Amino acid sequence: MKKPLAYQFKGVEHYYGTHKVLDIKELAIPRGSITGIAGPNGSGKTTLLKLMTFAETPSFGEILFNGNKENLFSPNVRFNISLLTQKPYLLKRTVFENTAYGLRIRKDEKNIRARVAEALSKVGLPFEEFAQRRWHQLSGGEAQRVALAARLALRPQVLLLDEPTASVDAESAALIRDASLAARKDRGTTLVIVSHDHQWLNEISDTTLHLFEGKAVKPGRNTMIPGPWTPQPDGLSCCDLGGGQRFFAPAPPYRDAVGLISDRDIKLDAPKKSREFTNRLEGIVTQLVLDTKNQTVITSIQVAGLTVTTRLDQKAVTASGLYPGRAVTLFARPDAVTWL
Repeated sequence: MKKPLAYQFKGVEHYYGTHKVLDIKELAIPRGSITGIAGPNGSGKTTLLKLMTFAETPSFGEILFNGNKENLFSPNVRFNISLLTQKPYLLKRTVFENTAYGLRIRKDEKNIRARVAEALSKVGLPFEEFAQRRWHQLSGGEAQRVALAARLALRPQVLLLDEPTASVDAESAALIRDASLAARKDRGTTLVIVSHDHQWLNEISDTTLHLFEGKAVKPGRNTMIPGPWTPQPDGLSCCDLGGGQRFFAPAPPYRDAVGLISDRDIKLDAPKKSREFTNRLEGIVTQLVLDTKNQTVITSIQVAGLTVTTRLDQKAVTASGLYPGRAVTLFARPDAVTWL
């Protein structure tokens, strides 16, 4: 049985002036799920979160929340969706008043002291020690944790996190991660997380949505190969990756098209039918992340200026002694490439 949906996007396009910043034809986010959002700067991640708060209306298409259309800042949205930005604003008040502010605005003040204490505890800020501290007495990491506590105290159905750990110390980052996951575990909160920490997203997300120039890349973990592409005599086109390495693909729809290749289509072992694997690239392993859901290892490899992602069997990685810093050879078929 399918889970009910927290969000459903239908033909959504969003413009700022004449510039299209988001183009998502379909997107479904189940209730209680964790959705990671990845992509380069300017790919539309923050705009997507704004639309999910219903602070803006998409230029075209519709976004359903819990199966319903919602108006800007409707009570159903304001009371059930909470957003934590990378640099949230704190009121010039105590930690207690900052954490309790949303509850007071909603006139939800029953057991307010206990709820504030619980929320502060979740983010590693003991109530007796921090409740009466002023906003200017907090470190950057502590301020971010207070901002998260204020949102956890509201017990939202959906918690949207925009780079929540990007500007904080390692201890605060770990506490923010743990508190966010606890909200899902304890209360079934739906989490949507924008982060450049791909290792964390890979470990905790049910689904990772990749954005590029406002478009959602097909599901899975894909390597994006930006053009320009140069036609070759054999009918293929190639992209110069630098360092004398080139990637071959079928003719793109236009010269500067972005090619995609799935992690399943990048091989480290020399294939038997090597003639079919025109792409042979030399790279250095930069990261190994265990995907505990299916016991595979997501492997990042630097090939000149391109980071390539492949998925390997855990036993094969152990047997081969693969490690960060090791030089490897990659193989890929040109026809495995699709186009954005």
